[in-house]
Amino acid sequence: MGKFGKNKRQPVITWIEHATFLIRMEGLNIVTDPAAMPEIDVVLISHSHYDHFHFPSLRSVKGDSVFFVPEGLSGPLIRNDFRRTRELSWWSSVELAGVRFSFVPAQHWTQRTPWDMNASHWGDGC
Repeated sequence: MGKFGKNKRQPVITWIEHATFLIRMEGLNIVTDPAAMPEIDVVLISHSHYDHFHFPSLRSVKGDSVFFVPEGLSGPLIRNDFRRTRELSWWSSVELAGVRFSFVPAQHWTQRTPWDMNASHWGDGC
C-alpha cells in the first residue's frame, strides 16, 4: 500500500502528544516537535525549550529529514550533525515537494539557559 496506505493525497494531521503532530501532505511525512515516529521527511521545530528541542529525541527521527527551525536555532543543530537545517524568520516561507511551509509568530517565548532568553525566534509552522 505504500508510504501512506490508500490515502496518498488527502492531508492528514495526527496528534501524537503535547505539541507533537504527524502531518501527511503531498507525499511528505512532516512532524512538529517530534516524539517516536516513522520515517520523517520534514521536522518543524517551534522553539528552543527542552521539551521541543531535545537532541536525543531529534536523533531518534528516522529518515533523511529536513529540519525547519526558528531563526537563531540552526547553529546548535548543525554543531550536532543535523546538516539539513533551514532557519525561518517570522512570516517567511519555503517550499518543498509542492508544500509551502510558513513560519508565523506565536504568543510564546524561547529560552534554554538563564542567559539566552528570547535569543531566537519562536512560532508555528503552517
